[in-house]
Amino acid sequence: KNHKDLKKPFLLVSSNLVGFLTMKSLSKKITGLRVGGYFDRDPKKFDRILDYEAEAAKKIALFVQAIKYVANKNKNYNVILRPHPEEDIDLWKTFLNGIKNVKVVRDDAISLWVKNCFAIMHNGCTTAIEATIGQKPVITYSPFKAKFNRKLADDLGSTEKTLKKLSSRVEKNFKSSRKKHKKIFKTLPAILLKKIYIDEKEHAALKMIKIWETLNNEKISRPNNWLIFIYSLRIMKLNGFIGKYVKKIFVKSFFPKENNKFPNFNEKEIIKKITRLQKILRIEDKLSCKFLSDKTLLIKQK
Repeated sequence: KNHKDLKKPFLLVSSNLVGFLTMKSLSKKITGLRVGGYFDRDPKKFDRILDYEAEAAKKIALFVQAIKYVANKNKNYNVILRPHPEEDIDLWKTFLNGIKNVKVVRDDAISLWVKNCFAIMHNGCTTAIEATIGQKPVITYSPFKAKFNRKLADDLGSTEKTLKKLSSRVEKNFKSSRKKHKKIFKTLPAILLKKIYIDEKEHAALKMIKIWETLNNEKISRPNNWLIFIYSLRIMKLNGFIGKYVKKIFVKSFFPKENNKFPNFNEKEIIKKITRLQKILRIEDKLSCKFLSDKTLLIKQK
């Protein structure tokens, strides 16, 4: 279902522009690569990084301009900007501040937003693949010839190079969405079928289970000792803390790694999602949800 706050149709802008939008500064990125010996192994890598960052900065500026342009052209729909997990959401909010029909969100999985948008706009974002499979119009905004691009994602849907044509394409998709939904294409694009196999007769999850069952043996099937598992997780966490502390003291160039793409669980949100899944899948059995660590959840029948 649509998110409760989204009363208007919306264009989804799925960002994978990164560059200076990432929460790790360029200084930290370069320091990390230098410590890892990347520049020693590849002396040209430093120049390529500067070229990439310069191109990304240009792309970000043009995307901000495009979002404002499209949003101001038609107030009958919202524009939802969804940042990449590595991108600073506050920076995006600053760039798009004051435009009433533009919202910057990171709530829920991307699938929810893809399913409910009338079209997706992107540049180099693999969400375009999911949108194409889900029969959603995909618009690649490519205002200049980029040296660093992600060809598969950018080759899906239509490509627009000017603000005027971009706005016209969005408007066309918006009007089409008001009519009865029809499939965009009967078969997926050939470029996508070369990369992804989709079996209409059997879910991927069932295929995975069959593979697991072929690997089954007595050792794998015996009951887990959850107590050992829990203590192992705690020891891993303790080792991590000790390792960081020791490195801070003895390694001058050390800076802790941040995992923005896979943040720690939010217990309240996780429980809400599990409850929702139970309703959707009509699971009547009572479930026990135990958080074994910041990123480990045990779900089992009570």
